[in-house]
Amino acid sequence: NGIILGRNDFRPILVKNKLIHSIDMFVYEQVCKDYIKYKDINNKRNKICVQFSHLLLIDDEKIAELLKVTKEYGLQTESIELNFDESIFSGRTVVSLLIENIKKLNSYGFSISLSHFGEDCSSVKYLKELPLSKVKLDNEFMAECLEDEKGLRTLKGIINLGKGFNYTVVASHVENAEDALLLSECGCDAATGDFFSEMIDIDQYVKFLEDNISENPETVSFRFNNNLKADKGNIEGKIIGENVNFTDGINDEWRALSFLGGPS
Repeated sequence: NGIILGRNDFRPILVKNKLIHSIDMFVYEQVCKDYIKYKDINNKRNKICVQFSHLLLIDDEKIAELLKVTKEYGLQTESIELNFDESIFSGRTVVSLLIENIKKLNSYGFSISLSHFGEDCSSVKYLKELPLSKVKLDNEFMAECLEDEKGLRTLKGIINLGKGFNYTVVASHVENAEDALLLSECGCDAATGDFFSEMIDIDQYVKFLEDNISENPETVSFRFNNNLKADKGNIEGKIIGENVNFTDGINDEWRALSFLGGPS
């Protein structure tokens, strides 16, 4: 009837009935096919991210199937990010097996990320053991935190926790400039959502890459510790104009710039 269902409309049911892995692998194979369409343009600069359920992490045969499909399409594991919900650690008696296989997948070259970070904080006690590259904030938790000062302090604490482990911290479902600015003030590294772009199909994505991809794939970080020197390398920025000042950031090491329009 033309209605598009969101992931939360069907994914929990499929997880409960242990049917989700077949869907995950179908999506993964389709993503592999699509990746071929833009690999020359992408030039290995961007990873593809595919979400999987905990079922991948408790079955060696499923891991073998993942590796087989990856090899069949000629993809390097280093080009792929495997994403899991933070809730996989909630109330399970097989956490040690989950961690063991997350480490195994990472040893094969896959990047590992957690989504809905902060939803129930079930992953916190295991962070020191997890080889994660990225955590994605739970959008409902994030929205509640953006409502008042106490919430913002909580959000800064969660973001600071992730950055303390050198994870890239990503905010999802950002819908307006005000929230984007607040998240930047809190120290968030990156964000997605309708404020930046509506969902696009693969052909639109290829066009976007052609029009916008940088010739320099290197990422440069600035701590804004009373200077504009890059965190690594010999790059140094220059302030042009007035009313630009250094100000407090997420912590004493990662500060911010304040200018007309807000901190950054």
